[in-house]
Amino acid sequence: MNEKEYMKRVSSLFEKIRAESAANEEEEILFKRYRDAEFDLTVEYRLGPDFPTERREALRAVYQQVQNQTEELRKKYLSGDLQKQEFVDLMQSSTADTVKKYATVLTQEEIAAFFGHGKGAYKLPFPSDEVE
Repeated sequence: MNEKEYMKRVSSLFEKIRAESAANEEEEILFKRYRDAEFDLTVEYRLGPDFPTERREALRAVYQQVQNQTEELRKKYLSGDLQKQEFVDLMQSSTADTVKKYATVLTQEEIAAFFGHGKGAYKLPFPSDEVE
């Protein structure tokens, strides 16, 4: 899939998800289904339609972990449990750790493809032996 087709599919994704949903489906569930479908499209576009299923599921687990962590921080900030600077600091730290988490599943070339626009777009900010 090329970038134009990817963008077209992403832009029509929410309407497609909504059309397939029950009329009384909660917005939170609808949005989760959208995020999951968008993730699948991104993997297909960035890593190819033949990206191995086992690795895709491992990548999905990392993606969900990152999403849950971000959502938890957002909720704490909105509830007043975190001050703005604390929230910013924690989000920056979380963002820095995100690539490390993805590196447990993806090679350096795959990380560049997944987060960038092709091979070599990004370089890992840490030696590969730091990945746990």
